Amino acid sequence: MIRSPLIWKMAFAHLQRNRKQTILTLLGGCIGTVLMIASVLFYASVNHSSGSYLEEHYGSIEWTLTPPGPQQAFTVEQAGEIGSLLEKNRIPELPSIITGASLLPGGSAVQPAAEPVSVALVGLDLEKAREFDEKALAPSLSSLKDNEVIVSKPAALLLGLHSGDSLRLTNGEDRHRDVTVAAILPERGLSGYRGVFAGAAGTLVTTETFAREWAELSAGAYNAVFAGNGRLISTPRMFPVASPLFEVDRQREDDYDKYRLFRDNYSYLFFMAGSVATLASFLLLAQLFVMLGEARSQELGVLRALGLRKKHVRSLFLSEAFLSILFCTLLGTVGGVALGRGLITYFVSQYSDKVELIEGFSVKLTPYLSAGYLAVSFVVLMLIQMLIALWIAWRIGRRPILQLTKGKSAAGRPPSKRAYVLGLLISCAVVILHLSLLITGAGPHWLAVNNMPMSLLVLVSWIAACLGLLHIGLNLLTRLDKPLHRLMRLLRFSRLSTKLALRYPRLNYRRVWTVSLLFSLVFAMLTIAMVTGQYYMKSSQSPSTNVLGLTTYIPYENEQEKTRILEKIDRSPQLAERITKTLPVEPYRIAARSPLFFAGETVFNMLPASDGYIQKAFTPLVDKDPRFRSDREVWEAVRDNPNNVVLDRSFSYSIDRWSKLYGLYGKPLHGIRVGDKLSLQVLPQEEAPGSAKFGKGPRTGVRVEVRVIGIQKTDGNVDHQFENLILLSPRLYDKLKPYGSKMNGNKNQGYVLLDYANRDVREVQKSEQLLRAAGIYQYGSPHKVLVGRQAMNNQTMSLYIGFIFLSIVIGLFGLLIIQYRSVQERSSDLAMLRCIGVSRRDLFHMFLLEGSQIGWVGLLVGCVIGSTGGLIYIETTKLIAPPQAAQVTIPFPYAEILVSMVAVMLLTVVLNLLPARRTLQLQPGDAIRDSEQ
Repeated sequence: MIRSPLIWKMAFAHLQRNRKQTILTLLGGCIGTVLMIASVLFYASVNHSSGSYLEEHYGSIEWTLTPPGPQQAFTVEQAGEIGSLLEKNRIPELPSIITGASLLPGGSAVQPAAEPVSVALVGLDLEKAREFDEKALAPSLSSLKDNEVIVSKPAALLLGLHSGDSLRLTNGEDRHRDVTVAAILPERGLSGYRGVFAGAAGTLVTTETFAREWAELSAGAYNAVFAGNGRLISTPRMFPVASPLFEVDRQREDDYDKYRLFRDNYSYLFFMAGSVATLASFLLLAQLFVMLGEARSQELGVLRALGLRKKHVRSLFLSEAFLSILFCTLLGTVGGVALGRGLITYFVSQYSDKVELIEGFSVKLTPYLSAGYLAVSFVVLMLIQMLIALWIAWRIGRRPILQLTKGKSAAGRPPSKRAYVLGLLISCAVVILHLSLLITGAGPHWLAVNNMPMSLLVLVSWIAACLGLLHIGLNLLTRLDKPLHRLMRLLRFSRLSTKLALRYPRLNYRRVWTVSLLFSLVFAMLTIAMVTGQYYMKSSQSPSTNVLGLTTYIPYENEQEKTRILEKIDRSPQLAERITKTLPVEPYRIAARSPLFFAGETVFNMLPASDGYIQKAFTPLVDKDPRFRSDREVWEAVRDNPNNVVLDRSFSYSIDRWSKLYGLYGKPLHGIRVGDKLSLQVLPQEEAPGSAKFGKGPRTGVRVEVRVIGIQKTDGNVDHQFENLILLSPRLYDKLKPYGSKMNGNKNQGYVLLDYANRDVREVQKSEQLLRAAGIYQYGSPHKVLVGRQAMNNQTMSLYIGFIFLSIVIGLFGLLIIQYRSVQERSSDLAMLRCIGVSRRDLFHMFLLEGSQIGWVGLLVGCVIGSTGGLIYIETTKLIAPPQAAQVTIPFPYAEILVSMVAVMLLTVVLNLLPARRTLQLQPGDAIRDSEQ
């Protein structure tokens, strides 16, 4: 019967006859779809952009092999050995030279005031490069001369270049080379490779000879070898061959992680908000279908009496439900695509500079939604809604013919007294359980230690408490006749209107419960966002996040590079004017055992208490030996005595203060205090993977006895080189340095730390521009990243709250539809009340109070449940955080939550004025006729 055109005509005609309700149904039902499709589009766009970024800047380059340890370049022999090794494993390879440079337009005619543009300079053999990646370089360009370069399009656009133009390369010193632009290519793989120069404005491809000369490498030397399989692979893979000949650079993996974290941090937030809105839409849709079934029950009952079977009746209902679902989903999909594109445009315009502050790269985010993503989203949303419709249709088919013809619903039967009491007891029990998990701290503790069964209990108790508290609230509402009448009497509501309004939840409990649940879920998410958002904003407001108290760090790989960096800074008058301190530091990672103090092998990052450190670094002591009057005296005592050390305060927390997420191996068995004497067995560094001694033989080292005379607070963390810091004398540092290593293949020998006279973020950015102009291309500023992240979090939270407010609109639309339907389906009852003398004003007040109380109860429950959920999340976050993290105490956002709740309450009252006003227009005869139609 569902295939009959007549069925679909009848369904469409019924939707047309109830245009207002159909329009409201479409608006309320499609909002969830709009937000979900917008979230999916945002996720797909970020995902696609990350793949595009990797294709532009890596292409077929899956791995970059670099010289091991302090070695600066591969010799000709080493490059040949690596080539043979990779050929044996069928991995294509391309030797290359990578360095940095600055570009000035105009060649020898360059203007003195011209602003240089930093680029990554890549030296290649063009023929081998085409064999490695045939799509990367222009096939028409057969070869390059030593004075010719290929410029990537972004750099060419910045400088206004065309093929044949002249350029001047500079390193910020007195080295200059004039070259000619042989070609301008879009960035794709080799023509867009940046590597460690991720912040560069573009890429310059040159000959091997020119690049070697510019990088000051010996003849035949390479400082990198590209490896890949000839096709683009987005997800990083581990290099399949281990060898002491090379190390595998992690830059590609780091760039992938940046995009992945960016995607996860922001896409999932919007996806969660969209999911809440979609769930609210599903609840609304379910209730609308129930009301549709009740409205057509008499018609369906007559058809059953005339001989139609249950499946025929269900087909009639499903046809109308399918049309509603189809229109809702289509409108929601179109609106979601439009909203998603607008969201991405807004996101890029508002956030791209902040993302560049945080991540060090510019996000090229463009709207993208493949047909596959769109089709899957559309089908999933349709299927879920059709399952809801099938469930309602099944319920309608089960009802007896007599009940259908009378228009009565089995849902209206009140529960027995026993069931009523039992329901209240269960509801009270789950609410008490949820509150006890919060008050006792058991819930946050189970979540923090990742106890899956107990964590599931916490989640289930939160959801059950929401349902239970809603059940208690609605039942309590029906018992508040006298108190509510006293309150409403102040607004001139009669006793009759109050009494009639309070009967509605009791007689239509399921309908009222569904709409109230919709309000409570949405407002709970809004409350959680307000509570947790304020906590995160407060916790990220660190007064100083620097490196040893200084603003910027510049890595260097050897003494020559350190000397060049310092000379470049000294030769720049503008930098010399801005920079107040320069401090070279060389942290080294040592592994040590001390069974009395640590649970297994622990790791220290050691620094010498040199004169420069004492004069320029600022790592305040949180505790010191009482023999010393100032922090400086402590540092001087460490400098002069090899037996004295200062430890980072992370060592002052015992193993039971740390979350298992950080791993307990190597943590202090008890908190180390000032005055403790440590006996440390410092172990030699492990052999490199692939070497003959790797994994063989016991590791023996040297034993040192030291005394802790201070505990310091260390700000900043660069490549994990400054965590677990131990400050010791230069003599002990030199003694232990042969046992030290760098973490995760970090090739930096050390860092030049800088401090500026003005630490404002914009001023720091100007200083970084001067560093690039001086030929310094690698640097970092943790405080600048923190400021960018704060701004990003603030605006992202605003977007999230905006999503939730759109979800609240679903609840308001649902309430409006239900109240309109309630006026229509109770027309005969209203006519009877008018006939026995009930005034229009009393009926108006009755409907106004009926609708408002449904939303109010849901909002109050959502406020309570959202607050408890937010507090549990905050307490869990505090338990997971490392113990040395600053303890953030925030006032509960009563004002923000109260303002939001009052605003939504007022909206519910205003919207309820519309259906309530219909009662003022009802005449008894008209009402009876309407009810019979």
